[in-house]
Formats: sequence, structure tokens, C-alpha cells
Amino acid sequence: MKITLAATLRHYDKKNFIKDLLAGIIIMAVSIPISMGYAQIAGLPAVYGLYGSVFPILIFALSSTSPQFIFGVDAAPAALIGSALLSLHIESGSEEAMAVVPVLTFFVALWLLAFYIMKAGKLVNYISAPVMGGFITGICTTIILMQVPKLMGGSAGTGEFFELTEHIIKTAKDINWQSVVLGLAALVLLLVCKKLIPKFPMAVLLMIAGAGMTYLLPIEDWGVQTLASVDTGLPHWAVPDFSVISIREAVTISLSVAVVIMAETLLAENNFAQKNGYRINDNQEILAFSMGNFLAAFTGCCPINGSVSRTAMGEQYQAKTQLTGIIAGLSMIVVLVCATGFIGYLPVPVLTAIVISALLGATEFDLAARLFKVSRTECLIFFGAFFGVLLLGTINGVLIGILLSFTEMIIRTAKPARCFLGIQPGHKHFRDLKESSQIHAISGVLIYRFSSNLFFANVQVLKNDIEDIPVIRGMSDLLVVFRELADRIDRCILSEDEMADSASAELKNIRRSIARQNEAIRSKLNHILNSSDNKSLLQDAIVTMRDGRYVVPVKAEPRAKVPGIIHDQSSSGATLFVEPQAVVNLNNELRELELAERAEIERILGELSSAVAEHFHDLLNNQKILIELDVIFAKGKLSACMHGEEPQINDEGILDLKLARHPLIDAKKVVPINVSIGKEYRTLVITGPNTGGKTVTLKTVGLLAMMVQSGLHIPAAATSSMPIYKNIFADIGDEQSIEQSLSTFSSHMKNTVYLVEKARMGSLVLLDELGAGTDPTEGAALAISILERLAAQGAHTIATTHYNELKKYAIATPGVENASMEFDVETLSPTYRLSIGVPGKSNAFEISRKLGLPSEIIDRANDLIEKGDLEFEDVLSAIEEDKKKAREERDEAERLAYEIKKQREELDQRQLELEKRESKAIKDAKEEARAIIKEAKQTAAEVQKELKELSKIQSLGERIGRLEKSKKRIKESENRYADGLEKQTNANPIEPDELAVGDRVKILTLDQNGEVLTLPDDKGDLTVKVGIMKINVNLADLMLINDGSKKKQKNRGYANMYRMKAQTISMSVNVQGQNLEEALMNVDKYIDDAYMAGLKEVTVIHGNGTGVLKEGLRRSFKKHKLVASYRKGAYNEGGDGVTIVKLKE
Repeated sequence: MKITLAATLRHYDKKNFIKDLLAGIIIMAVSIPISMGYAQIAGLPAVYGLYGSVFPILIFALSSTSPQFIFGVDAAPAALIGSALLSLHIESGSEEAMAVVPVLTFFVALWLLAFYIMKAGKLVNYISAPVMGGFITGICTTIILMQVPKLMGGSAGTGEFFELTEHIIKTAKDINWQSVVLGLAALVLLLVCKKLIPKFPMAVLLMIAGAGMTYLLPIEDWGVQTLASVDTGLPHWAVPDFSVISIREAVTISLSVAVVIMAETLLAENNFAQKNGYRINDNQEILAFSMGNFLAAFTGCCPINGSVSRTAMGEQYQAKTQLTGIIAGLSMIVVLVCATGFIGYLPVPVLTAIVISALLGATEFDLAARLFKVSRTECLIFFGAFFGVLLLGTINGVLIGILLSFTEMIIRTAKPARCFLGIQPGHKHFRDLKESSQIHAISGVLIYRFSSNLFFANVQVLKNDIEDIPVIRGMSDLLVVFRELADRIDRCILSEDEMADSASAELKNIRRSIARQNEAIRSKLNHILNSSDNKSLLQDAIVTMRDGRYVVPVKAEPRAKVPGIIHDQSSSGATLFVEPQAVVNLNNELRELELAERAEIERILGELSSAVAEHFHDLLNNQKILIELDVIFAKGKLSACMHGEEPQINDEGILDLKLARHPLIDAKKVVPINVSIGKEYRTLVITGPNTGGKTVTLKTVGLLAMMVQSGLHIPAAATSSMPIYKNIFADIGDEQSIEQSLSTFSSHMKNTVYLVEKARMGSLVLLDELGAGTDPTEGAALAISILERLAAQGAHTIATTHYNELKKYAIATPGVENASMEFDVETLSPTYRLSIGVPGKSNAFEISRKLGLPSEIIDRANDLIEKGDLEFEDVLSAIEEDKKKAREERDEAERLAYEIKKQREELDQRQLELEKRESKAIKDAKEEARAIIKEAKQTAAEVQKELKELSKIQSLGERIGRLEKSKKRIKESENRYADGLEKQTNANPIEPDELAVGDRVKILTLDQNGEVLTLPDDKGDLTVKVGIMKINVNLADLMLINDGSKKKQKNRGYANMYRMKAQTISMSVNVQGQNLEEALMNVDKYIDDAYMAGLKEVTVIHGNGTGVLKEGLRRSFKKHKLVASYRKGAYNEGGDGVTIVKLKE
């Protein structure tokens, strides 16, 4: 077990010294009231809490792997020890308590040492983040509730939530308002300072101010408590007195305390580690706990554990390493030796406020809020652990959280994420069919993702999902499981050549006897070898075996002096291998045992064979079903791997392959081909240069035909069509043989004779280099004759050749078609594309010219070619050029047609939406108008009625009042609908210098066009002529309607877009939990937005996990057009779980 001391102090950065120094002093100061209070809870005098903050914290700082966690006297162990003393009827603070507590601390250290040896720290890794968050929050809340009574002028509380609440209520009856005001003022100052100036050491300032208040003001007379004064000096070292308590009681009590320390501290340490992006060694941490508690026991202190409040305080003041703990321990030594008098001046409410402030910062209610949005189940786990700790104590709270975690895991495993997958055009990964309507299933293949291991709780889910596959479901239902027989065989047979000892009691006894016999023989032989009388007789002092019997090497000369049986001798004859007489009987007994072992093994195998034979028919049927299922799954897996499709099967003898690929060529490199035969022609003659792909085309057709007839999907488009052939013949490659005296021509002809004889209607014949290997004239004539014969017999034939005669034959003969493999003369490389209907050209002259052959030689060769052949080659060139041009024009026409179709669909959709919107607006307007008219009529009627009544009123004042009220009602009705009128928004505000007299403008408030008569004044008001009227308007209500405004508006729109991006873009993007394809899309969009917003550097958060997401993203950054460079995150940036991306200028 490797132990690393001072792990966080190696390669120390001096820049952190001030932060560590300040944090260490603050933690020491805060530890004074905390430690003294917890020591009293544990039944010890208060000063022992300070003793626990010296040597234990120093040894922990040197042996811990956590850079920030602080060790010290804390609530949970102190409370457990205090309750244990009560159960033992030992008075708190008594001499007996001071003797018993160190003994319990010593056994706690022993238990922690045992946990270290057993590597129990790994168990904490199985506790989830919600459990850890709820646990820490529960601990912090419990300690805060313990501290609340001290703010009121009382003593700290103990126990769980209900006991603490009862204690708070009891303390509130005798509340000291001076303490409350002082404590709350300090707490408010700390919280406000933490928010506004988090790096300012307000806690130290408050402690100094509090001590000053105690010195200058009579705060003790006001009822405000201060810490008790402490005698100077360091703790005394002593071995605990183990006679004061029974060992049994000490072991039992200390076990529960040790478990709490390990669980609480490791959970808290891992929580801080996850939050701050570093790792700890759980097992070494347990050893550090143990060493700290041994020192606590020898200084008379109670058990020590990791302190969340002290660690939170250190985090607040940016402590970086365990130098903080060392400074805290050394500072406490200085205080104990020199400055214990200062402690008596510290007001308890101020120090309590400091503790509560630190604990509030350590709570994780924000995690609960995030979990509530993401997963209600994990949020429930968080609060389960939280309320468990708060209401039932630390251990029970952790157990509740773990139980909830395992329950959730079982539920998730029982109902795992699952989906059916398909392919989206343009993507190479399989995706959930529900994600998009563009994702479609592969014809004939069902791809099902089941994100869990199968076990009894989720088998039914799988069955329900795939119940639409009746063939597989029916076959699987026929399988018979013999669980008992399988378990028996597994128990008896370990491997093909090894039988387990547990196969039978007799076999176990025999093997034990063999082991004992071997030991007896070796012991006897060792005695012979070590005997001084025999050393001169032996060649070597070793024991070896001959014929399965133990022997010793004896020199040949004195062999008579070693009685025994000679089994062998060395090649030189100088050494004899003798079985000493003393072990002959022992060897005989060993051989008998070995024979008995062999007989017992044969007996067991016989029993197992008989048991298997009883189920012979069922097992044989299982084997057949499993073979069929294996073939089905293998076919599906092959289809998925090569993106295969199910072709259409026809009985018309038509082969039509579209985008066909050879399955053994890399899908990224292969060029798909289109091949057809059997409809307008039955013979296809393929020509083209060598290495152009002619032979691969033949192999692709033949292999795909065989795959279809084997029930496999083929790597081709789903619209491909294939017949079922009775026979498939192929003569591909050079089969010349010196042994059989076969030339290239002879070997091809031997195969051709066979296939010509056998090929009939319904056969597919594939011929490579037909007629090659002999005189070109005779070979071409023979090839034409063979093709005619095969066509007459009804076979489908695809042949490759270089002969012009076959090209001409294909052009002139019905039922025969030319095809060629394209070749790029400019690059001297084949394109591997097959063109049907165009004969190939040899391109020999062009290739030779490109390779540097002198022009006069090529010109002479041209002269030697017959004029007809030369003209034929020119015709082929012209046809090929015209076809290439036609293909380009067709592609361009298809592209334009597609774009026009798409635009038309978009326009139709937009027109439909506008018509719906217009219809709805008219309908709403009519309804609103009817409502306005109805209300206006009603108001008019009411006003007329009131006017009639006014004429009857004699009082002028009352009449005027009633009249004003009627006017007000009419005005309110008018304003009610005036507010509903929408004022047009000026999308293009006009600057004063942009406007000139005579400009045409639109008045948005009137929706009328006019002409500018005057320029705007300081307030932006100007005069505009509309028709014959002159209107005073403000510049904000105008919009230019000339052409220039449109351009400016467009530019302004882009500026607004860039400004919006810059205002809303984040400095980081989080893609944790996404698959690689989703993450690539989201990160690519984010980088585009960040580039538009002008960011120079961004952070991509992906986590570590299996590494697939991280590596995939970093590979994409290498090729991204906007990425200048990238690097993994530094320690304080998130480490390897993030990637820092620098964008191009």
C-alpha cells in the first residue's frame, strides 16, 4: 500500500502562501469556540477541544491527499461519545469521563486502521452525488441548529432535529436580546461581505472587534457570554488507562463512531473534491483519520474527524493546500503557549455567527434545485438523505440515502432507456427513430438499443418491446432451460481439462490424500538430500520426476550405495535417476491415489453424461434453435455494419443494382456503381483500362447475387432489384499453373468449357478478360462466339474485355450492351464509375504521352492503326465527352428543379399561413368592432337617458356634476379602445443628420406618407406635409421610405444580430450526458455563435466518463475552421473534464 506524505505540499506554488497563511489563522481562530464547545459535548473540559486542534490536525495535514480538508473536533463524533457516556452512567466533565474518552478514541483509531487495511474506502464511491449533497446539507443544517441557542445567549444544542428544536424553544424563553443583536449583526455583516467582497477577511476583523468590545465595554454585564479563560501550556502525553472500561463495550461503542467518521468525512471530502475538480485517495485518507485519532487518544482528547465548517471557511478564504492545516495547528500551539488570555475576551455570539456563515456556504440546496429540474427521483434522494441526517442522525441519514440510491438504480435497470434505431441521410451513426421524421428504419432490419444488462426484473420489458418479431419470439419460446443441470455442470467442471474438488466428497478426499502423500514423499526425499552421508553420492541436490515417480539424480559410480529403483539415466551415462527404496512404497501409494482420482473423475463424467442424455432431444433442439437465432442476429449485425438494405426480389430475371458497393472494400473509399441486366439486354460487355475496376464490378455483382440468395441484405440502395438465379458461374482471375502445364489462356478456356456446357436459362455468368491470353484476332472471334452461345442458351452474361471487336459487336447486336469504367486522363487515374451504354476507350496513347513517351513514337503508332479503328476510337471519345456534358447538365437541372420545388413549397406554406393569419385577424376585428358598436350604442342610450334626467334637475351645480360624469364615461370608453390600437414600431430610427428637406417619410402614428418641410429642432420635432395638411411630428415617429433606408436597415439588422449574440453568448457550453453526435452539433453551433460574438477563448465542458465524448470533440477541433488551437483545462479550470478552445482572429 503506497503512502504519499505531504502530497499537497510537493511542488508548492509560493503565490498561494499568503492565502494559505491567512486561511490557516482564520481557521485557528474559528476553531477556538467550535472545539471548546464540542469537547464539552463529548464530556471533556473545554480546553481539550483546543488540544484536539494541535497534533491531530498537523499529522492529518501531512498525510492527507485532499488539498483543502481540515481535521478537528467536530459535532458527530462528540455527540456519539457524549451519548455513550450517558448510557454508561458517567457524569460529563468528571475524572472518570476524562479517563474513559481517550480509551474510546484509541479504539476508534484501531477500527479506522482496520478499515484502511481492508481498503474499505472504496465503498464510499458507491454513494451517489445526491446522497452526498443531502448528507452534507443535513450535517450543516444540524450544526447550524446546534449553534442557534448560542446566538440567544444560551448553550449549544445536542441531538437530532426535535431535540434541537426543543432546546431552541427553551432557550428562547430566556433570550438575551443583546446577544441576539450582536450575533445577527455579525452574521449579516459576514453574509453581505461574502457577497460583495468575498476575499475580505471579515471573520478576523469581527473577532478583533468583538475582543475590543469585551475589553472596552461591560458586555458581560449585559448578559453577553464570552469564552472561558484557559490555562497556558500544551497537552500532556499519556497512554490511555484501558482498565476503566470493559474492552467489549469500548469496541462496540468505538465501531459506530469509526463508521461515522469514515462515512461522514469521506463523503464530505469527495463532495469538496468533485466541486473543486481534484481527486483524493480514499484509503490513504482513512489512514490519516486513524493516525490523527491515535494522537488525540494520547493527548486525552475525544475522537477527531473532518470538519465541514472549517473546510468551508478555508474555501471561502481561498485556501489552496494543507499548509493551511499546518498553519492552523502551529497557530494553536502559539495561542496555547502565549495567548490563552485573549480567548477570554471573545464574545460567543460573534464566533457563533462566524461558524453559521461558514456552514451556510457549505450547504447544497442549489444542487437540490438543479436536481428538481433534471430528475425528480434524484431530488427525492437528496431530501431523503437530508431529512434522514436532520431527523434521525448521521448514520441513519446515510443509510436512507444509500437505500434510495439503490432503489432508484433497480428501478432504472428494470425500466432502462431503450429505443429503435434508424439511419438519417447524410449521417453515419444510428439514431432514435423518434428524434426526427427524417430518420428511417433500415428495410427488413430492426435495430433495438437496450441500455442495461438483462436480468429477471427487465426481461418482460424487452419481451414487450420486441413482441412484433414473431419469428424470433416464437423460436425463443421453444428454448428449454435446464438450470439445475447447468449449475451442476458449472459446479463440477472448471475447464475443459480440470474437474473441481467440489464435484464429489470422494474426489475432495482423494485429492487431499494426494496432497498429503506428495508432502510426505518430498519430506522424505529432502531428508535424503540434506543428509551429509549422501551429498557425495548425489549429482545435484534436487528432486525430479520420471514416469510419474519421484527420483533423485545419483552419480553412476557409487550407485550401489543408494538402494532403490533406477528409472532413467542421463545422455552421458554419468547420472542415474534413482527412486530411493525409502519412498518406493510411498510412490506406489501415490500412484494408487492417482488411479483412484482418475476413476472418480470418470464416474462423475459418466453421471453428468447420463444426466445430459436424459434431455438429449431437448438439448439437440435447443442447439438447432440457437444456431438459427445466431444466424439471424449475425445477418442483422452484418447488415447494420455495412448499412445494408433489403432488395426487391423479382421473378422476371431482372438484375438492377443501384449504388452497389463491394462489402469488403472500405465504405469510405469504395465508389458505388449502378449495374443492370436482364430487361433490355442479357449480355453486358465491360471495357476500360487495367486497374479501372472491371474485375471488382464482376465480383460485386456475383457476391451480391450470392448474398441475396443466402437471405442477406446487400450494400446497395433499397430500390435495387434482384432475381433468384439457378446457377452462378464465374471465371475471374489468372489460374495459370506450371504443374498442370496450363497457360493463362488454357486455364480460362478450361473453365469456359465447363460453364458453356452447364449455363442455361436462369444462370448468371461472369467472365473476366474473355478471350485474353492468345492472338487478339482469334481471341476476339472466340469471345464473340462464346457470348452468342451463352445468349442463345438464355444465360445472363457480364464479361470484361479490351478488344475493339467486342465493343463493335455489342453496338451492332440486339440484346448486348456496352459498358465502360471511366478513366481521368488528366490525373492518369481511374474514377471507378461504371457507365452503361458507352464503350470504353483504351487511352493507351494519352497515358503514354502523359508518362513522357516521345511524340514521334505516338504519331507513328497512330499511323499504323487502321483508319476504321482510329475513327471508332474518336467516336468513343466524342460519345464519352457528350455523355459527361449531359450528366453535368442533368445534375445541374436536377439541382435547380429541387431548389425551385423547395422554394415553391416554402412559398405555398407561407401563403397558407398568411391567409390563415389574415382570416383570423379579420374575424377578430369584426368581433371586436361588433363589441365596440354594441357598447357604444349602450353608452349612447345611457347618456341620452341621463341628459333627459338632467333637464329635470333644478340645481345647476348637481346638473354640471352629472354632466361631467357622463363626459367622463364617454371619454373612458374612447380611451379603452384607443389603448388597443397598435402603434407601428420604427425598425429603422432616423438620425437628425440623415434627414433633408424634401425627403419622403412615413408617419407611423398616422400610417400616412408625407414630405419633410423643416429640419428637426433640439427636441426632434419637425413639420411634415401630408396632402394639403401640415403636421408637427417627432423624429421618433418617422421612417424614411427611399431606397437607401432599406440598405441601412439591412446593415442595422446584421449589427443587431451581432450585438444580440455578444450580449447573450456564454463563455462555456456543457454537453455532459449527450451522445457524441448531439454534442458535435451543439458545440459546432456554439463555436459559430461565440465567433460571431467576438469571443477569443471558450470552454467546452464534457466530463471524463469513458473518454468517447472527450476524444471525439477534440478530434473535431483539429479540423474546425474557426478553431485556432485547443488544450485540456488546467487544475483550476476543471482539469481533463473540460477543453479550452481558442478561436481564430
